Amino acid sequence: TISKSFHNNFDIIVFNFNGSLNVGNVMRIGCLYGVRNFFIVGRKIYDSRSCVGSNKFVNLKFEKDIIKKLPEKNIKPVIDKVKFKKLFIDYNLSPIFIEQGGCDITNYKFEQNSPKYKTPVFIFGNETHGIDPEVLDYCSDIDGFAILSIPQLGILRSLNVSNSASIILWEFYKQKLIRNDIRYKLNL
Repeated sequence: TISKSFHNNFDIIVFNFNGSLNVGNVMRIGCLYGVRNFFIVGRKIYDSRSCVGSNKFVNLKFEKDIIKKLPEKNIKPVIDKVKFKKLFIDYNLSPIFIEQGGCDITNYKFEQNSPKYKTPVFIFGNETHGIDPEVLDYCSDIDGFAILSIPQLGILRSLNVSNSASIILWEFYKQKLIRNDIRYKLNL
């Protein structure tokens, strides 16, 4: 299948998204850049219309035991930090959390900061709560751990999560993929 023949060395985790359209949008973006595994942690429902068929071409993995209690959307969930960290270890992943207060993406160098023996995984958090600081702290000792942020101006709190995924994966593409893979050479 295409998902087997067109992979790049990165994964994506969507962490307890509220919006089912956001899950599909991020999946579509990941598919365009050759995501290896696409993990859905927490809410398992997504609107397949927003995937535009990408759900047929990615390796979907549903992780259901990491979030212990799935409350209403406006209440913070209870997260099993041990199981979440185990996911990174079991799949040999280098966690790159996309969250406010991290390293400016324009200054981050994927080539220098990503361990060669691990697969980078981009973790996009819940639209309301993001990723709990306790979880970030608990996972901070994993090799390749990073928190990346997108610089922004204005009065709103943050970008939409699927817009953030577009920016992060574009930067990853510019730094790593475009140089190393003939499939990304545009024929203009």
